Amino acid sequence: MSNFVPQFILCRYAAGEKNGRFQAATLFIDFAGFSSLTEKMFHYGQTGAEKLSQAIQLNFAPAINAVQQAGGIIPLFAGDSFTAIFPSCDGSKNAEQNAWAIIRQIMSQTSSHQAFNETPLMGVKVGIAQGEVKWGIVGGKTAV
Repeated sequence: MSNFVPQFILCRYAAGEKNGRFQAATLFIDFAGFSSLTEKMFHYGQTGAEKLSQAIQLNFAPAINAVQQAGGIIPLFAGDSFTAIFPSCDGSKNAEQNAWAIIRQIMSQTSSHQAFNETPLMGVKVGIAQGEVKWGIVGGKTAV
């Protein structure tokens, strides 16, 4: 989880590329429930902040690790959600299969986490698409 720039971008930049396109499956994952959990944990002070941090780690870390192990790229985090891209190097459905495997894994993990013996912390909303991805590095030419 310590990489701020995806390895894909670092490799392309090292090769002198600043934009391009490729076929991929794109996965959007939204962990629902962080706002209400944050409000509940606020009332517990420092202990609540620690429990909230644990909830974030319990939900995000396995999902991020699973995406990276499957060859996915995470170019965007937005609050309690992120987008993952699974490039399809050979034009096969392998990228889409990887995305679906991640969805199943995340859904099985998130339903079991609890804080202060309350209801489960998170729900998961997901979206998946297959198609062309355009990428570009800020300061380079606009993606073609």
